[in-house]
Amino acid sequence: KQEKTYADTDKRMYVPFYGESYENAGCLDLGCIFIPEDDTEGDGTVMISGIDINSPESAVSSAAVSGYSGDIYCTADSLYIQQVSYSGETDWNGSKTTFSKFALANGVISPVASGTVNGTVLNQFSMDEYNGYFRTATTSYEKLIDGEWNYQPSNNVFVLDEGMNVIGSITDIAPDETIKIA
Repeated sequence: KQEKTYADTDKRMYVPFYGESYENAGCLDLGCIFIPEDDTEGDGTVMISGIDINSPESAVSSAAVSGYSGDIYCTADSLYIQQVSYSGETDWNGSKTTFSKFALANGVISPVASGTVNGTVLNQFSMDEYNGYFRTATTSYEKLIDGEWNYQPSNNVFVLDEGMNVIGSITDIAPDETIKIA
């Protein structure tokens, strides 16, 4: 009996792939796979493909993002992917959300930047883009009050620029409440 080697293994078991059928699917180039820097709660992978609608049998470009854990927000020009992580390194001992921004131009998927805010978003309706600025409403669940960690939900609104840097925020909105709709 012959042992199976790694060279014999179908790479699609480990590397994201795409194609018109499973038999004809090819693995993504490793340069098109993005892995978050921080630990995330998500273990999923989201696949992004740009397709020419006049020639839909092949993708113009494709990318994969690991660590996907939440909602996606998309405009005609940009795609935002949400990844949630947990850290006690700041005065917010709770979740943080990192948004990864990708440009969508002529079907070509290009990473732009990532930015992190405190809290988590309720759903895709808690995110939007206006005049190039990304806006999000989040809920935070634990915070430092008089030197002690307290489970007290509060809400936040953050505005990030094109480089995904926080340029404006309002925090601690409506203590003891959570966002139900945005």
